[in-house]
Amino acid sequence: MTGRGGFTLVELVVALVVAGVVVLAAHTGLAAITDGWARSHQATRPVLNGAAARSALEGWLRSATFLPGTGPFRGVDVYRAGQSSDEVTFDAGDCGALRPGPCRVGLWVDRDPTTPRAGLLAELAPVRDSMVVSPETLTIAPAVTALALRYLVPQPRGAAWVDAWESSDVLPRAVQLQLSTLDAIRLGPGTVEASRLPPLLQLPLTVPVEGALW
Repeated sequence: MTGRGGFTLVELVVALVVAGVVVLAAHTGLAAITDGWARSHQATRPVLNGAAARSALEGWLRSATFLPGTGPFRGVDVYRAGQSSDEVTFDAGDCGALRPGPCRVGLWVDRDPTTPRAGLLAELAPVRDSMVVSPETLTIAPAVTALALRYLVPQPRGAAWVDAWESSDVLPRAVQLQLSTLDAIRLGPGTVEASRLPPLLQLPLTVPVEGALW
């Protein structure tokens, strides 16, 4: 029997089967590529997130300054549940891509399970005409449960690292920041608990403050 276009019925069936196999193979290949891309993206996302968080923290601290109508540089040494839970509030000359322009920055760790956010938080409040306006709280690293800060400040015999600093006219020459988790501190580096924090955020961050004039 001959079908339309001069093909026999057997030839049409074979052609349909071949076409089906080609379509199935293409679909399978596309699914594999898509799945591979998704796994690769998932694997790199913690590093990218860690890099972005580290870059944001470095940018804010590096541009620390004093702005009229805001407040002092205030680094508070806080110790909760046997671990460092420090806090720092300061003016930044530029809050970068997240909030361009001068702003007031606050960094702290929220370990309260009843609050909507957890981990390392940042409050960014733009400063306009010597006024702090519209603060917004961002989650920087939700896995962080411990924050330790130190400040390189002037002393009678030079400079020294201190655990707390507050001043309205003298900025630290540098700020050192260490992020961690309570379980990682308790069990040590290399544990599963420690790996929950992106690798780049496990490294200490020491940032020179460009506006320090001493």
